[in-house]
Amino acid sequence: YGHLNGELPEFGQFYQDAHRSNYAPGEWTDDTHQITLLLDVLSENKGKFDCCLFAKKLKGWILGGAIDVGRQTRSAILLDNFVAEPCAAAEKVWERNRRTIAANGAVSRTAAVVLPYLSLPQHQHQQEEEKEENESSQQQWVLMQQAAKLICQCTHTDGRCVASCVAVCCILQQILTSSSEGETTPNKPNNNNKKILEQSLECAELMLRNNKDQVLRSGTMDSALRELRHSMLSQPEQQRQTPTEQLASFELHDKHKMGYTYKTLAAACWAFVHPSSSSSSSCDFKHTITSIILEGGDADTNAAVAGALVGACCGYHALPKQWLVGLVDKQELQEKIDAACVACGIAIPTDL
Repeated sequence: YGHLNGELPEFGQFYQDAHRSNYAPGEWTDDTHQITLLLDVLSENKGKFDCCLFAKKLKGWILGGAIDVGRQTRSAILLDNFVAEPCAAAEKVWERNRRTIAANGAVSRTAAVVLPYLSLPQHQHQQEEEKEENESSQQQWVLMQQAAKLICQCTHTDGRCVASCVAVCCILQQILTSSSEGETTPNKPNNNNKKILEQSLECAELMLRNNKDQVLRSGTMDSALRELRHSMLSQPEQQRQTPTEQLASFELHDKHKMGYTYKTLAAACWAFVHPSSSSSSSCDFKHTITSIILEGGDADTNAAVAGALVGACCGYHALPKQWLVGLVDKQELQEKIDAACVACGIAIPTDL
């Protein structure tokens, strides 16, 4: 990036190398492409996920010349039985790699899984109707976690990948539903974020324990759980670190581990806890996401997952206008989002 003198790089100002030269400024990478495929599944399947339909779309995307796709994702998709049995194909790839791979290709797209589980009943004052609403909300909560697991395991079998997806979905669902009920203020950090993280961690831990047969052979359940907790609840004040120092401590740039699912989860949880800059108490989407990107590593994936959480906290109007204007195929993306929302029974805002 050159000498920025403490300033954030502007839109389109990125380091040109063999990898980045594949993209124009504002162009989607593989993470957003996979999210759009999930949106298409929802819009075509009446707001419900279908693993085989998703697998078919993934296969077409890869055969159509998709670039920069993770090795684990690509390996599963290219197996002959992938469209008919995506989870079995993914498990074969995992087994072939001695159950040691837990890449971030699934958590990168998992935000889209939340959409069908946001259309909750309106709040009622009568006690009986409140009970029915709570039961419905709890059912949606469980179904969402099951969907997160299923969509994850279409390409990524490892329990750590599943736990990461469940954690992100639980955080995002709580942000969005609490916001719709008036418990959060748009464009400001969520003051209830610690409680949200703890509840999401509890769900992720339970999912990991329930998938003990899908945890790496070279480690233990205790180490996997400990690492999950550290990724989600490692707070600067506990380590006497500033937010910037904590972000640097994740070593997102580590070339040997930069695609690890817990690395991406840690960056996303950090962004959720710190969605503002040091000079402002309100949400600063640009500063938070750019800070993560400048740490290097699998920057687009880390920013995609963190962006989902921070974007939900801050709201659409907090997104940098220059980024929105420069987004390639913005209209196509908006149409896919709108179609999926309609299929899921979500009202589309008219003021965007």
